[in-house]
Amino acid sequence: MAPRKNGHAICSGCQQPAPGYDRLAERRFEFVPLWGIRVFLLYKMRRVECKTCGVKVEQVPWAEGKKEHILDRFHIVAMLNKAIDEVRATEHKQLQADGYEPVLKKTRWCRLKRKENLTEKEEIKLNTVLQYNLKSVRAYLLREEFQVFWDYISPHWAGKYLDRWCTRVMRSKIEPMKTVAKSVRRHKPLILNWFKAKKAYSSGIVEGLNTRIKLTTRKSYGFRTYRCAEIALYHTLGKLPEPEMTHRFY
Repeated sequence: MAPRKNGHAICSGCQQPAPGYDRLAERRFEFVPLWGIRVFLLYKMRRVECKTCGVKVEQVPWAEGKKEHILDRFHIVAMLNKAIDEVRATEHKQLQADGYEPVLKKTRWCRLKRKENLTEKEEIKLNTVLQYNLKSVRAYLLREEFQVFWDYISPHWAGKYLDRWCTRVMRSKIEPMKTVAKSVRRHKPLILNWFKAKKAYSSGIVEGLNTRIKLTTRKSYGFRTYRCAEIALYHTLGKLPEPEMTHRFY
């Protein structure tokens, strides 16, 4: 890795930009695994000559995040979405078995998507479903309440809000959501480390990339050589054009 051109290093003492002083020896930082393969970043840390703090090593948020052991936003949202989907599927089957109107039919993505990403049709469908007193609706509203947690700046007050949210969930009698709340309580220190790292760490991009890679491999039923896998991934991840036919016939 190399620092961005014309980018100023940040003093780790006062968190202010400062002129460069020198570079330290190259270090190796472990990153999020990619495609099940351990990934390491090689980087020469810069030292800055800060007017306030003197000579200090630059602040590197992604390195601090690894040191702090963070359970970041991506994983929490994934757990919440999985719980909401489980509640919806169970309740949908129960409504059908009891002979009620299938109001939850085709509502999965309405409740898993962010509001700003909903189509007009999905938004109408969601607003209709929210009028019902269902476990699926209550689970969705609890997920929406949790989004406020990410807006906090102070780890202390974020922790207070997290405790109140977990208490509400445990009283909701919605088992999949209670499972999430129990997990959140167990990993509370790791979650709050995300705030200590100034919200600068997220594995969402890498996890999304991993998912795309696994899907490409599964659709192709595996690859015989690494070169074939590399070409397929360049086309899939880079959205490169594919030829109409792989062979010419005469």
